[in-house]
Amino acid sequence: MASTRKGTTNDGKVFYEIRISRGRKLPAYSERWYPESTWSQKTIDKELAKVTADLERQAAEGTLLTLKERKAAEAAAAAEAAKIQTFSQFCEKVFYPSIAITGARSTLSTYKRDLNTHVFPTIGNMRITEITPAVLTALLLSLQAKLAVGTCQKIYTTMHTVFSMAYRQDTIDRNPMDKVQRPRPRKDEIQDEEAKAYEEDEIIRIIDLVNKLSLKWKTYIHLLIDTGCRRGEALGLRWCDINFEEESIVFAHNLCVTPEDGIYLDTPKGKKARTVYVDHDVMELLQELKKSRKVMDVSGKGYVFTRSDDSLEPIHPRYVNNYFIRFGKRHEIDQFHPHKLRHSYASISLRNGADIASVSQNLGHASVNTTLRTYTHSSKEGQKKAHATFRAALQETQTKTQTKTQT
Repeated sequence: MASTRKGTTNDGKVFYEIRISRGRKLPAYSERWYPESTWSQKTIDKELAKVTADLERQAAEGTLLTLKERKAAEAAAAAEAAKIQTFSQFCEKVFYPSIAITGARSTLSTYKRDLNTHVFPTIGNMRITEITPAVLTALLLSLQAKLAVGTCQKIYTTMHTVFSMAYRQDTIDRNPMDKVQRPRPRKDEIQDEEAKAYEEDEIIRIIDLVNKLSLKWKTYIHLLIDTGCRRGEALGLRWCDINFEEESIVFAHNLCVTPEDGIYLDTPKGKKARTVYVDHDVMELLQELKKSRKVMDVSGKGYVFTRSDDSLEPIHPRYVNNYFIRFGKRHEIDQFHPHKLRHSYASISLRNGADIASVSQNLGHASVNTTLRTYTHSSKEGQKKAHATFRAALQETQTKTQTKTQT
């Protein structure tokens, strides 16, 4: 149960005190939330509701801790860390519990999978204080001989995160990963930048093919193309998140799946809800989909994309991947998957003049650097234009030189 109270600081700044009940056995949690001074009351109420809902979710999951509780948990972790001898013991007793509190469940699941599968068999039983950069380098090189560079780079990041935590908690006196080089592509691994995103003409072809699908899949794929949202954000969309009048959508949830938890609803990757504006044609598809639904949740919290018209259950995330694979093979579309449509949205928008801040906001990135680093690549037309610019510059200089010589 949550309650809010408006207040003002001594210097006149408005804040809202959010108080969350955590049951009889735990004291209530409270924190101050400060709205932007330029926001209208309507915007304040909307954003306050989102923050409150997120805190209630954390309380329900048991991850909402007071400052005193966090310090106690850190002290307990430090005491536990002092007993640790092996790398796997540190992960099980300190690293995993810490990520369970501060990170997403999908992140924890990924860390466990990578470490259990690729790291523990080699260094799991080694004393964490005796693991050297040479040992870690040898491990990564052995993995790179059989895994793609992208997978090895993710494992490298996971290992760096573990050892960084061990260093901060004085379990080790230095981070050996600081001296380990990040994996680079093998000579036989061709890095095809164009494979990361589709060109404009490819998107047009995909749209033409998608328009022949059932209403549900046509709407779902059009939404991914038009907004660049993540697979799970579209699957977690509820009817109450759609403003048909303003033709906008609030992406406030992410439908996730892990082996440990199955399907569950989480916050978006950046932990913040965001509003995006949607093309009129896509909004019409959503309206049509809503009218076709045989069963509806009267609260408005029902999922937009369900297993069938007479079901309230969301589509399984893995089923989406399988559907995309089958569709891509049937129509000979290279590497057709939801995240490639996200790449395409960002790349096409940026190279056609959209400002980086707005694209980053639409994608839900915490930093514009993430957008630039991850979602941009050169296009065929862009490469031709760059080459033409280069040749034109040379031609202009050559012409000037010839004119001077003749005079």
